[in-house]
Amino acid sequence: MRNHPSGINSAEFVVKKLLCFDEAVGSRAYEVCKDYVVEIEGGREWNFRLN
Repeated sequence: MRNHPSGINSAEFVVKKLLCFDEAVGSRAYEVCKDYVVEIEGGREWNFRLN
């Protein structure tokens, strides 16, 4: 039995910005998934809906 349910979290924030926004939620989310975090930084040029 697993202690944590499976899921995918997608956010507009990299971990550093998430911690600035809400440190309690950000640090808990990072603690649970730190081995699987993938951060892709970029600006609006990466948003296909705006291009």
